[in-house]
Amino acid sequence: MRKKNWLSWQAAGKRAQKQGQQLLYLQIDNESGQALADLLVLAVPTNDRVSLSHLTEFFPINGPKPCYFYRTKLPAGKSAGLLTSTSSAPALVSLFQDQKGIYWFKGNRGQIEKVGTAVHFKKLLRQIGLNGLKESQLPAAQKKQKKTQKKTPKTATKKKKES
Repeated sequence: MRKKNWLSWQAAGKRAQKQGQQLLYLQIDNESGQALADLLVLAVPTNDRVSLSHLTEFFPINGPKPCYFYRTKLPAGKSAGLLTSTSSAPALVSLFQDQKGIYWFKGNRGQIEKVGTAVHFKKLLRQIGLNGLKESQLPAAQKKQKKTQKKTPKTATKKKKES
């Protein structure tokens, strides 16, 4: 199996602590050169190695819901995210879809495991209690950057029309 080391992420440190929850700032680096789909970063309450086959043990169907960061599209390059966790030092794992439509699991120790098709991905989400994923908000600094990038072409178009 070909390694997929072009996607990396890390908790860059706690930003705040509120009512027993940790707000973690994520730094995500997509070095694939192309956008990825369905990036899901999960906070798993353990210090041990987390594998795909053991993920459901941490989040049984009627148990606590996982804390997560989810984006339907992840652009190439560096991104940031916020993740709220009830664990003070969670293991971070991720699931994502590559350019060929295949879903992958990346464990907290860097191991890569194939999930399979979208059907397999959705089945796993049901098994860990995440039937309806909601897209996570971006940090304020990244939102401002996106708004600035979107306004630039409109401003240039208006100036051309005025000339």
